[in-house]
Amino acid sequence: MSASTAALSGIPFRKLNIDQYDEDLIHPSSLYTPDPRPSSQILQDSQSKDRKVRGLLQSSNVGEALKECLKEGEWPYGEDTDQNVKQAKVSVFEKETEWG
Repeated sequence: MSASTAALSGIPFRKLNIDQYDEDLIHPSSLYTPDPRPSSQILQDSQSKDRKVRGLLQSSNVGEALKECLKEGEWPYGEDTDQNVKQAKVSVFEKETEWG
């Protein structure tokens, strides 16, 4: 029995995560800087933005609504580790898909 086989003897083969050893693995957190706002502020900001966009759409001002939606850095981004951030993203996604 080789040394590497002996080291793995007790670990079921199919439960070993070999991707953790991939040198080319890209972690999502390395693709962006974390949102500096507290999670409660993220949820509050996205709800406020939602109300503003809905108001613009109801007044048939589609161009301004689109500009509001495309403003960079104002929508929630990052990991879904907090429930408020996750809820804000779900809310944004639901509003975006309503247009289609």
